[in-house]
Amino acid sequence: MDDFDAKLQYDGMLRYRREADGTHVGIIPAICKACGGPLHKVGVRARQRDGVMIVDCGRCVDAGLPGHALQFTAHEPAPDRVELDSTPYLSILPTMRP
Repeated sequence: MDDFDAKLQYDGMLRYRREADGTHVGIIPAICKACGGPLHKVGVRARQRDGVMIVDCGRCVDAGLPGHALQFTAHEPAPDRVELDSTPYLSILPTMRP
């Protein structure tokens, strides 16, 4: 099954940073916009393809909820890893709360 859904609303542009050793890090919000769960506690799966970063919440997946927790336009190649940090997304957080 293809989990990338072009009909879903995007949550904006994915943020990135580089570590001193050159590691490319994608920054994703720390909460799920669907259930409000903290992703570090409920589980998270992030993957990027064709300029889209999809982030699924473990709680929502377990509950069988449709759609994705978050969907971002990715303007750089897939990062080496992702980290949870809501700070770069404070402007969209109010719209991400249930």
